[in-house]
Amino acid sequence: NSSANALEFGDVAGGATKRIFLFQENNTYTVNNARTRVVTSSSITPLSTNSRFIIEAEIHGQTESDGGGIAIDVSTDDGSNYSVLHEGDASGSRTRSGGGFGFWRGDSDNAISHSAYGIWHPNTTNACKIAIACLASNTGNLHLNRTHNDSNAYHQSYRGYMPLLITEIDGSATSSAPTRTVV
Repeated sequence: NSSANALEFGDVAGGATKRIFLFQENNTYTVNNARTRVVTSSSITPLSTNSRFIIEAEIHGQTESDGGGIAIDVSTDDGSNYSVLHEGDASGSRTRSGGGFGFWRGDSDNAISHSAYGIWHPNTTNACKIAIACLASNTGNLHLNRTHNDSNAYHQSYRGYMPLLITEIDGSATSSAPTRTVV
């Protein structure tokens, strides 16, 4: 009530979670000198032009030499064309890099996971797709979801999968694009 003797609740203007999607890839890959999309969402049609997507991505793998990293690719035309939402800059700037962009390096039995995070405002209600891209160097094979010695035998160690978690939120509380604060 408005008499200041009880709590009052109103409508929240934006920010509510609308939908959550989880995509994961369980297959193994070997990538060399390539940028390869290894997990791609199915078509997601934003509920409104105010929708924002919080994206969490992870890849797991190993190499016997230099490796690669992770990027998030986004498409507002159902996967016909992609742009890079997030990728580490080669110039040394860290303003676009995520939670774990870097290089794999390890022995035959160890694997490493790399993560990337992003907020995307597609500003459309067209069907969209979001993908995890693996960036592999040209100095050796990058093995995803396994180590390079994994023969697919029973109880082989350090296997993984690549998850892509997407949360659609109501962004109607603001008319601006998502911002990022560096602390």
